Amino acid sequence: MYVATSSLNQRSSPNGAVVDKSTGGDSVHVYERRNGWARITPAGSPERWVSSKLLCSGAGCYTPKPRPRTNYQPARSNYSDSNCPCSGNRVCIGPRGGRYCITSGGRKRYGI
Repeated sequence: MYVATSSLNQRSSPNGAVVDKSTGGDSVHVYERRNGWARITPAGSPERWVSSKLLCSGAGCYTPKPRPRTNYQPARSNYSDSNCPCSGNRVCIGPRGGRYCITSGGRKRYGI
């Protein structure tokens, strides 16, 4: 059998604590099946159980999913309007990198 997902948790018992991981396409030998779980270690070894629905048969049965393309979004800076008064020496940096301060009327004045 082969791991049919990008990452597969190995557990100490069915629904037990995660003790290790397998990656997509890894070959595993199933020694026992029980209620949707498969034991992948031989008797006498520390038990490792995986969900049998995340296994497939035949070499090459796992195909990695292509990563979705994302549009680059520049990181937004954390800024606070109340900490950048124009009367002081403080300047805010806006979400697109523009420099500004807050006027006494509460408006942003850019180009500082």
